Amino acid sequence: MKDNKNDNVNDVSKSNEDAFITEIETDSELSEKSLSEDFGLTKRDLKETKSATKLAVLPKKYAEKYKKKPTNNKKSWFEPAGYTESVSTIHNIIKTIVYIIFITVVGCFLAYYMITRINDLYAFVKDTDEVEVVVPENATVNEIADILYEAGIIEYPSFFKFYAELKNASERYDFKAGTYVVNPMMNYDQLFLWLEGTSEQSIKRITIPEGYTVDDIIDLFVAEGFGTREGFINTIQNYEFENEFVKQIDMSPEGGRHYRLEGYLYPDTYDVYTGKSEAYYIYKLLDRFEEVYSEKFQERADALELTMDQIITIASMIERETKIHNEYEIVSSVFHNRLNSRAKYPNLESDATVVYAIQIATGERVGELSTEDLNIDNRYNTYRYEGLPPGPISNPGYEAIASALYPESTKYYYFVSSLEGETFFATSYSQHQENIEKVKKLNEEYRENHE
Repeated sequence: MKDNKNDNVNDVSKSNEDAFITEIETDSELSEKSLSEDFGLTKRDLKETKSATKLAVLPKKYAEKYKKKPTNNKKSWFEPAGYTESVSTIHNIIKTIVYIIFITVVGCFLAYYMITRINDLYAFVKDTDEVEVVVPENATVNEIADILYEAGIIEYPSFFKFYAELKNASERYDFKAGTYVVNPMMNYDQLFLWLEGTSEQSIKRITIPEGYTVDDIIDLFVAEGFGTREGFINTIQNYEFENEFVKQIDMSPEGGRHYRLEGYLYPDTYDVYTGKSEAYYIYKLLDRFEEVYSEKFQERADALELTMDQIITIASMIERETKIHNEYEIVSSVFHNRLNSRAKYPNLESDATVVYAIQIATGERVGELSTEDLNIDNRYNTYRYEGLPPGPISNPGYEAIASALYPESTKYYYFVSSLEGETFFATSYSQHQENIEKVKKLNEEYRENHE
């Protein structure tokens, strides 16, 4: 038995048992009230039970007088039969080991179950060989799950059915009968979209230039025969994409953002199938963005104490402000310098944001800006509103994103560009005014030579 915090009775000899009880009964200091309040006992308890747990709370003077060390492995009169500390310790160790083994086995099983299902859901580590599948008329989600399983596209049809039920796939998607060429690298959501389109498939290549806006991209897709403008706008604004960064975008009225996915439709060359839904094409662009914007990029953004959306906003401004890639990091430095000195430079004063503001307000993109244009009352106008605009103003490529994350170290706070794309940087307002006059002359010469 272990001593408690009061160093109380460890063992009471049988020969002293009666004397022990007698002295307690006659101890005037150890009153019934004291036993009750301090130890939760009565003297009758002590006489009738002689419980080790009860005796253990008695005052130290009784412990000192009546305790004795057991000899010949005999138990004290208040210990349970067969009790030893070593046996108890062994029992505790065995129970602990069994518990650890049980938890480990259950944890491993759950981990394996989740890893295999998530791998199937997101199509991690799968074959790339395309497979032909036939979807019959009026096929249910359960039937489609079995077809995909038999074709080797998915490994867990029951989990596919569960996910389809969770996503309300039978109501959200209009699965069409036909023969489809399916890639096992498609995740569940992509499969839903794939089987929603026509089975008459052909591959077509489309290239999205860097710096295109959402409107530019929609016009390009529609001109190439993919979807409708209304369908793309509805998808961009309302479709429930599974990409986590899309879920983080602030579309509250207070935020003032125009297009939800502006900045995230990654400019690149894509080989896509015809006859698919608008969501299928937008998914392609979003998934490519997710590949490019690596974990390293996010760590750098965290170090700058900027969100992903803020970085993409800066990158989109860089992309629209200069056509020369060698100037990207310097332009980036101007924006970062102003953001880090907001008391002195509260406004970013980016012409590109004014052009975007006018475009979303009127549907037209202006060339040269007038003084009146700079005063347009729009949240994207960084001449009138402080800090960054509500969101990106274009869809930037890799170099613009990297430059937003890694600006050059400069003391520039101003820049102005000519019509030919040459950019002049300045550290002071007076120097900037000189550059503006220089650009005016260059622009006049440019117009004369291009009339």
